[in-house]
Amino acid sequence: MIMIRFFKRNSLWIIICLCSLYSFYYLDKKSTTYLSTVYIPYCQLLSWFISPGAQLVLWSFMYISTRLKRHSVNFLCAEVLITQIICIGLARIVKNLVGRSRPELLVSKNIYGFYGFDTSTFYHSFPSGHTLSVFVLASALSVQFPHLKYLFFLLAILFSLTRVFLLKHFLSDILVSATVGILIHKFIHNYFKEIHYETIRTQN
Repeated sequence: MIMIRFFKRNSLWIIICLCSLYSFYYLDKKSTTYLSTVYIPYCQLLSWFISPGAQLVLWSFMYISTRLKRHSVNFLCAEVLITQIICIGLARIVKNLVGRSRPELLVSKNIYGFYGFDTSTFYHSFPSGHTLSVFVLASALSVQFPHLKYLFFLLAILFSLTRVFLLKHFLSDILVSATVGILIHKFIHNYFKEIHYETIRTQN
């Protein structure tokens, strides 16, 4: 009975994990081989927009701007900014630890897999920092504007797929990174919510 309840509560995450494993063993190589022959315009521009660096600059500016103006969305900006910083740090550490080769190495040298403790950018396929950033943003905006959550996540998926089209990440990298980004944001959001409620209690 306990196991059934566990699977019901976590069915979505379990499905994503299974899809990621399936992608790693059966889809990643095939999709990379196919996409290496396909050109899709504007991928580089869209990919740059969701880059961790661009998002960090954007939300730093948003936080400072709303803080100076004492705008009500300052709390949201702080939440997104802190989550982005955590994701950037986490991605950098994990990339160096696991050393997963990028799709471009599969195409050029037939190298595929995890090699560990490699600081070369060619072995930084997992996780996808871009995907972490854009799914943190989609998750945060979905909390604030729940009626638009499907649009936000659809855009996040489309933006993340540019990394696959550019041969920077495998599909399994995207799936896992998206999940991790959402979970990290949920944790930070709950933490900020507690702070917000505590502040209201203190003021009253």
